[in-house]
Amino acid sequence: MPSSPFGGSVPVPNALFDELLPELSDAELRLLLVVVRATLGWREGNAAGGWQYKQRDWMTNRLLVRRTGCASASVSRAVQGLVNKGLIRVERANAELLDTPEKRRRNLGRLYFGLGDMWTTPPRGDIAFRRTTTTIRKHNHDAPPPGRHRRRSAPAGDTSRPVRVADLVADRQAALRGSDAP
Repeated sequence: MPSSPFGGSVPVPNALFDELLPELSDAELRLLLVVVRATLGWREGNAAGGWQYKQRDWMTNRLLVRRTGCASASVSRAVQGLVNKGLIRVERANAELLDTPEKRRRNLGRLYFGLGDMWTTPPRGDIAFRRTTTTIRKHNHDAPPPGRHRRRSAPAGDTSRPVRVADLVADRQAALRGSDAP
């Protein structure tokens, strides 16, 4: 079997292409792709004997400059922009969040980069997940053919809508602006 001409692949979340691409600057997109490659591009063993994607990876500013092709100042602005949008997180080795440039400058150890919380899958008990659960009723002549499922309708009076990543980013930015207000 011939090997891939690309030498491997990385599972990039669809929301990046569908919703965030127009919202990100060039440097932010490049940096986000580097973080996706460093986390979702690698697997590590877990306690259950299986594997999981890396949660974070340490990277120096010099490495980020080299991998993104951007200047150091652009990388620093992109890091802050992605942290503000909740798309990435930067932490110390002990998982202490370094969410401001001042905290990152004062840090004497390694900087660990990972994807932000908005990239995590919601738990199974989440209402958004339960709303999209599919079901087929037995002996229902109006049921779709096998292999097709019907969505269970939302409860009466439910005005919620599916959550888009871009909406989460906008909500986080609004919350940050609100927290800066006197």
